[in-house]
Amino acid sequence: MSERTTALRELEKRLAEASGPITATKDIEALIRLSPWHDTHESADPIWGEFVKALQGSIDAAVALFERALWGRGLLIGKGRTRPDEPLWGVQILASDENEERREMPVLAEAESDTLPLAICLATVRALKDCL
Repeated sequence: MSERTTALRELEKRLAEASGPITATKDIEALIRLSPWHDTHESADPIWGEFVKALQGSIDAAVALFERALWGRGLLIGKGRTRPDEPLWGVQILASDENEERREMPVLAEAESDTLPLAICLATVRALKDCL
């Protein structure tokens, strides 16, 4: 298992255990460091700010993060509970599919959380991890 895969799994675990916006510097830095475009962008690139905003609770930034990391994929968002103990938000990342005859796109990753930005970030990390 590569160092990058191990780090993504650790980050996935921390995000899955989070119950609200991420403010821990180590988690924000880990996600930035593990992004697939990290080596090609300077620290002044606006995407770094999007990471921080997404992890701290910005829906716009979380969607921007998803689009930058997994361009061309679908994002399905659901809100609601069927049980009182389950998270409020659910997210699925769907594979793009050029075959127009198929009616369903495969699910690449999914996540649930009580906050939408965290659910999007977690699903994004899971999709990135599975792409390695």
